[in-house]
This record gives sequence, structure tokens and C-alpha cells, in this order.
Amino acid sequence: MKKILLIVFMVLICAGCEANYTIKFDGDLNVEERLRALEDAEFFKQYENSSAGRVVGFILEPYLDELNNKGYTTETHITNQDSGVFINKKYKSLEEYIKSTILANEFTDKINYEVDGDKVTLSAVGKFSTGGQDQTHFSVDEGSITINIPFKVIEHNADEVDGDDYTWNIDGKKGEQRELKLVFDKSSFKNGTSDKFSPIIFLVIAGVLLIGGFMLYNKIKGKRENVNQI
Repeated sequence: MKKILLIVFMVLICAGCEANYTIKFDGDLNVEERLRALEDAEFFKQYENSSAGRVVGFILEPYLDELNNKGYTTETHITNQDSGVFINKKYKSLEEYIKSTILANEFTDKINYEVDGDKVTLSAVGKFSTGGQDQTHFSVDEGSITINIPFKVIEHNADEVDGDDYTWNIDGKKGEQRELKLVFDKSSFKNGTSDKFSPIIFLVIAGVLLIGGFMLYNKIKGKRENVNQI
């Protein structure tokens, strides 16, 4: 089955595509993996008698049952600029993802996973295929791997950081081997709020409550004094 899936991806983007792979964590360390594999409009011009949608659909159709059986959701993406496929799958744990993922194997043979108390280290060494004699992996001209993580990151070697997104940009044309590393504190779930702002928000709320309570106290005290004077 693994070889069949690899052939599907290889045929779909044999000319070298743009592949964006994302691993998204939630607060319970459940994982969702997503792959966006796209070709630009120029690629589909070679199929003069077919639309981009028909080309993508024709390639995927024989394998959709197998993909579904493996728990993958597949969606075709067709626009005037680019077309291809979106594929995603959800896992109940990080361990299940590492054990079962097929998509990550396009970059690396092994995902290293270490736990030291609350400190979790993820790392991998690999590269995207540039085609040629390698018929077991699909060809990627430009690729990126993004980890979206709602925990405090202690260490990383990502090329870009945007909020909770840590991204490594990989030039498939060069066939460069890259090491990806990210270390995070699994006890520091941010619940959508940056850790550094939490104390400030707490102090503001406490200050508002304190001022409101003081004003209410003075108002009640003033009414009591007026009653006593009468």
C-alpha cells in the first residue's frame, strides 16, 4: 500500500511541485497532518484535451478507496493559478502520528521523539527528492514543513516563525539535506493566548475590579452618611 501511495504522488507531481506540509498540535497533543501538493497552470497545458480537474481526478480516482481506508481525507484543489490535491489525517496522539504517518516519509525515514519530564524534543533529518533515478519519492521543487504548536517553544532551528507556526523552507532543486528540530514544554498550553500577555491581562482585570469595588464602597458609605444626617 505504501508503494502505491508513493506512486500516486509521484505521478501527480512528477515535474516538481510546490509541497506544503503542516503538522498541527492541539492542547492534548492530538495531531493533524496536512499536505498541499500543487502544480501551476503551466504544468496542465500539456494536457490540451483535458481540464486540470479531470487530470487530477483521473490520477487520484483508482486510489481513493485505499486512501480512505487509511483514514486520509483527500480534496482536489482547482484554480486558474494552480491545481492539485489537499490531503489530511488526524491522530489521537503524537505517538500514533509518528508510528502511522505516510506523508512524513516523503522527507525523512525517521522522526525522533524524546520526552524529558515536560520537555519534548522532535527532530528529523531528511530531504525532498529531485526525481531522476529515485522512483520511490515524488519530486518537489519547492517545499515547506510547518509545525503549528500551542505550547511554549524552548528551542528550534526553523527558518520562519509566525505566531505558533514554525516553518522550514526546503529547496528541492538543490536536493539539500536539512535537520529539523523543535523543543517545547508540554505543560505550557497557551489556549490561544500568548504566555507573555497573560500576567498583564490578569493585572488589568484585578485593577478594574479593585477600582470598581472602591467606588462602590464610597457610594454606599456616602448614602449611609446622608441617612444618618436625616
